[in-house]
Amino acid sequence: MLLFSLGGIFLIGAIALLLSQKFKLPAVLVLLVSGILIAQLLPNLLPNELLQISPALRKFALLIILLRVGLDLELRDLKALGATTLKLTLLPALFEIGAYLFLAHHFLGLSLLESALLGTVIAAVSPAIIVPHMLRLIHNNKKSNLAKLIMSAASLDDIFVIILFSALLTIALGQSLSLLAIGSTLLLSILFALLIGYGLATILNILYKRYAKIRTQSLLIIIAIALLLGSLEELIRLPFSGLIAVIFFAIQLDHAIKIAVKQPFATLWQFAQIWLFVLVGAQLNLNMLNQQLAPMLFVIILALGVRIIGVFVALIRSKFSAKEKLFCAISYLPKATVQASIGALALEAGLASGELILTMAILAILLTAPLGAMFMEWGEKKLLS
Repeated sequence: MLLFSLGGIFLIGAIALLLSQKFKLPAVLVLLVSGILIAQLLPNLLPNELLQISPALRKFALLIILLRVGLDLELRDLKALGATTLKLTLLPALFEIGAYLFLAHHFLGLSLLESALLGTVIAAVSPAIIVPHMLRLIHNNKKSNLAKLIMSAASLDDIFVIILFSALLTIALGQSLSLLAIGSTLLLSILFALLIGYGLATILNILYKRYAKIRTQSLLIIIAIALLLGSLEELIRLPFSGLIAVIFFAIQLDHAIKIAVKQPFATLWQFAQIWLFVLVGAQLNLNMLNQQLAPMLFVIILALGVRIIGVFVALIRSKFSAKEKLFCAISYLPKATVQASIGALALEAGLASGELILTMAILAILLTAPLGAMFMEWGEKKLLS
């Protein structure tokens, strides 16, 4: 029955991807809706055996996402980033997380820590939706500097938010509530992740240069290391974030390794995204959504407005025109991949607010993915011509 379910979900996911291409819809949106429909119309495709391994499948897909983000970034490029890119990375996300800290606490009844955790889940933007639009602008030689800025900041925005989420989840599970405990846990989680991620990448870089046989197995070795890092925090008692370690491991890899594995990872992602988005959609609690739809939408929309303010604040000293700044702000609206990836982690970790956080993450995707893509199309024609 398990193999039949996997095959059925895979077939439905493949058809959903074809439909997304035909109708030019974000793949994540169509796959999520497919998962919701499967749970309601074909529940037999979701046996207990599949639900038991669902967290592992989603975790694997998340690790593939993190590896792809890291592979797209070079350490020397990060060192050369200008102040505008860094501000566009940090300020909009912090503005939105701050909005959730206030709004979710007052309108959804979450604690301050849970509200901050919800903010980090939803604050990340979606390079999967943003990057194709920016690449088209660059290809058409149309506002290429602005497009490159948005692409770089969007990728770094994901890393920044995932670091915060990972640290806050560690704190929530450890019940560390004092400022001193929060600060020390955050710093130690990042420090150990950096050391282990960079150390393993350095070792692989050396072996890759010295032994030709390693090169033919580099893809498998990278995936194996990512799986080990992703599960290491469950095995050790030290504050450590496997997600952060995976990102920095991928960033630190030599350029030759990145070039060799980028295409295989893109192909692997075609498989992984089906498991991730369909299974996340199947977990949507429609009863909770019906009961709290109005306050959830209110919080998401208001937080997006605060995020737009953060974009304009980040670009105050930049040389872009008012229309270009507005285009940048609407390009920073779509949510998708990161929300589907980490939205269920709080639920799987056993947090009482986990189901609400997952429901909010899915709702944010359903709302912003199509609207964000549509607004970017409109902005390209009306704001950048």
